[in-house]
Amino acid sequence: MTFFIGLSPVMARDLFTPKEKRKLVELKTAEFTNMNFKKAMKDQNQRNLSMILKQMSKKDKELLDHQLKNKPWAKLDEEDTRRFMNKWIMKELLMDRTDRKN
Repeated sequence: MTFFIGLSPVMARDLFTPKEKRKLVELKTAEFTNMNFKKAMKDQNQRNLSMILKQMSKKDKELLDHQLKNKPWAKLDEEDTRRFMNKWIMKELLMDRTDRKN
């Protein structure tokens, strides 16, 4: 089955069988849902990252700045950010545990 992008509903009514029309609607709906999901996840990740950055101590921020200065040719990509944030989060969790023990 061939899909024609940008067809008007009137043209699609004549070109496709009812079964093909349902499949086309399902594909378009899935594509739209997937785009919205990806955008929502990106927005959520940005909010999480900004919240974590607000909670970071001055020492951690200086470390992050130092890492960026050592790699001036490369922006901090998602992988570097995630790796750094995971280290920072684990450190915070370990500090919480030691505080509870004492």
